[in-house]
Formats: sequence, C-alpha cells, structure tokens
Amino acid sequence: YASRALWALGAWGRVDEAREWLARIPAIVQSRDTHSRLSAAAILAFGERNAEGLRMAQDALSDPSTPPEMVLVALRVATSAAGFADQPGLMHALLVNWPPVPVEQVGPLYRFNQLNVMSYVALHAGDTDRLRALAAEAQSHGADRSLLLAQALSRMLVGLGHLWDGNPGRAVEVLHGPLLAAEREHGRRSMIACLLASILAQAFVQLDQHDAARLLLANRLDVIERTGFPDNVLAAYDALIHAALARGDEVSAMAALKGLDALAQRRQLPRLQLHTLAERIRLLALKGCNETVAGLLPGLDALVDEFEPEVGRPFHDQARLVAATTRAHAALASGHLAEADRQLDTAAVLAETTRRGRDACMVKVLRAVVARKRGESGAQALLLETINLAALSGNVRLLADTHPLALEMARELEGGVVLSHASASMDAPDRKAHVSESGLLTPKEEEILGLLERGMSNKRIALTLGIGAETVKWHLKNLFSKLSAGSREHAVERARLLGLVA
Repeated sequence: YASRALWALGAWGRVDEAREWLARIPAIVQSRDTHSRLSAAAILAFGERNAEGLRMAQDALSDPSTPPEMVLVALRVATSAAGFADQPGLMHALLVNWPPVPVEQVGPLYRFNQLNVMSYVALHAGDTDRLRALAAEAQSHGADRSLLLAQALSRMLVGLGHLWDGNPGRAVEVLHGPLLAAEREHGRRSMIACLLASILAQAFVQLDQHDAARLLLANRLDVIERTGFPDNVLAAYDALIHAALARGDEVSAMAALKGLDALAQRRQLPRLQLHTLAERIRLLALKGCNETVAGLLPGLDALVDEFEPEVGRPFHDQARLVAATTRAHAALASGHLAEADRQLDTAAVLAETTRRGRDACMVKVLRAVVARKRGESGAQALLLETINLAALSGNVRLLADTHPLALEMARELEGGVVLSHASASMDAPDRKAHVSESGLLTPKEEEILGLLERGMSNKRIALTLGIGAETVKWHLKNLFSKLSAGSREHAVERARLLGLVA
C-alpha cells in the first residue's frame, strides 16, 4: 500500500510529500519487491539521491526476470533520473530500448512518458517542430490524474522550445493558463507550479516584464533548486540575473551568478557551470576587465570539453555556441575585431545547427556592433533587420541583453513603428517596485525586512517599530518562509536576489 501511495504521489508531482513518507518508511528502498523499490526510486530520482534512484532502475532493467510491465516502470524512473542529472545521452539510450507495449495494456502514463522523453531529446537536438508535434500527441491521451506531472513536463518543454525559438510571447500563451490552474489545484509551491513558473519567468524577462518575473519566482526558488530539472534551474536564475541587470543592480546579478554556480557544483551540472561562467565573462568584458576575462577563458574551454563523452554529446554544440558567443564578447571588449568576427562566424553556424533562434538574433546584434566599431556604413541596417525580427516575436530585451552599444545604435535610428516595440527597454533601469506593491510581503514585513537589511537585532527592530519582541519573531518566521531563507543573512540575500531590497 505504501509503495502504491508513493507511486501516486510521484505521478501527481507531490515529491516533497513523498520524500517525507519515504524517510518514515525507509525499508521500501531495500524491499525485494520490484514495484516497491521502483516506487521509492521514482521519488529518489528528483533529488540529492538521484544516482541511487537511477541505479535501482538500472538494476531492474538489467535483470532478465523483470516482467515487461516493470520494465516500463523502470524506464520511466531511469529517464526521469537521467533528465534530473542532465544526461541526455543516457535518456536517448534508454529511449531506444523502450518496448512496444500497447497503451491499452499498461495505461497512458508510460506512452506519455515515452513521448516526453522523445520531446526532450528533440528539444536539445534543436527540432522544436517535432517537439510540438510529440507534445500534441501526448496531450491527446487525456487528463487522467496519473498524468498530472507528465502533462506539466510536456507543457514546460513546449514553453522552453518557444523560448529557444526566440518567441517568448508564445511561451507565455502556452504556460500562463496551466500555471494558474496548477496553483489553484496544487498550491503555489507545488513541484508542478514551480516547473511551469521557472520557464514563464524567463519568458516575462525577455518581454521586459521584470517585476512579473520576480514575483513568479518569489517563495519558489528553493523548490526549483531542489526538484527542478537543470533547464528549470537555469531559466529561473537567468530570469533573476537579467531582471537585476535591467534595473541596474549588478551586485544582485553577480550574487545570483554565484548562487547558480554553487548549486551547479553541488548537483554536478557542468552545463549550468558553463552558462554561469559565460555570463560572468560577458559582464566583466562589458566592464572592460580584460585581464580578468583572459584569465577566465581557459576555464570556459575546459567546461566545453566535458561534453565530449557520449552522455553529454547532445549538449556539445550548445556548449560550443555559448563559448563562441562569450569569446566574441571578450574580443570586442579588447578591441580584437577580427577575432570577434571569427567567433561570431562559428556562433552563427552553431546557432543554425542547434536551431536556437534567439541566439541567432543575438549573433546578428553582435555583428552589427562589430560593424559599428569598424565604422562600416551597413551597421545600422544590419541592426534594424535584427530589430524587425525581434519585434515579430516580442523579443523586447534582445538588444539590452546582448550589448549596450546596440542600444545606442538603436536610439540613433530614425523612429518608426518597427522600432517602438524593440526600444521599450532602452530607457534607464526601471523603478524598483515596493515590496508591499508586489503582494508577496505585508507592509509590516516590508518594514522589518528593511531594518533586517540594516543589521538590526530583534530588540532594536521591536523598539524602532514599537512592537513586542515576540511579534518581531513571528514576522521573521513568516519572512523566512516566504523568502525560503534559513537565517537573517540568508533572508536579506534572497530578498536582494528577488529585487525586494536595494
């Protein structure tokens, strides 16, 4: 009964609840019953014991006595664990061995899961059209309660595909309704809601809606860090970093990069480490810190080399694209325009190979910047073409997220309808929203957070606000909960990361 309950909780996305039960009934992990062990493995797959869950699933797959229906269960667990561990090569190998069992015999969950794995592989192969076709087939299997998590994962992948195509508006259309429904049915901090919110937040940032993105991630980031797939974690942190940069808060952006790097190292996710280092190099290059940048570039190459083994091969071209674009920024900053051109040539080919539409547009922007630095007459025309492409997909933040010189060039262009949409983010960093306006914190919690940031003790906070010490403790407890913080310093750090304090 316990193993069936664990399996159901996992299928519903209630992984944290299932973990609590698993901690109380640890014998399930050691059970000789295959289904019981796989029920436990399905929960372990989404967390720190991911490798253990994968090993349990692989043991079942390698055992010739495992019945066919249990092979499907083991495949579901193993592919989930491989996705959580960022091993697409392993997912592809498992997909090849998927047995052709009729849906009528085992139910829709396993076919849905198979289609999700195929969608994930298609996404990282750059075939977003195939991804959407597979997702449409998956959704045709109905709305059975056992499909709750599988349906959310399918929608999440579709939304991510639209972002990679460079179409954040379509991502919002796909994800916003399901997120509201997930919040109503499962709660704001449920795994399903958090998976959807992470991708939606990145879409909002690209649409220049930074406050909306930060509110989406408030009181959710710890769940995304704990149960999210690497793409969810990367999307959430990318949203926080660029939201901070949009409001001119480089300190918070660097703090977010530091937090992402620590998480990437803890979960052993080199792809996230690569993106963290690349963004750090880009920001330092824009600041003219050329010597520091030169010292960091070899580390970038070392991370790219980590994707040569078979399990990481699908990420290899993506990693090379990130590295080439980053090296182009470094070359631009140091005035080596020929090297910038060479890196952008490489990046353009890789963006086309991996079908990363937004990255392809960013390469075009950088080409225009290089042409401008050379004094070429066609620089403005090249930028205007890119602005037109960005405007068609609602990619408002493209210029600002690529290079500040691109914004200057855009301001010099003659005004027109095509430019008005793309220039929405060209003004000074947007005004910081007050915490109380966000709806996340109460006015009193906002006051206490401000005093906490100033390093006040509970006693001083109580005296300053004219309230009792126990009342201060009660408000702090609520603050820690809402900010997913474990200490006073951590609460301030989380609030700064979310843009709630300066």
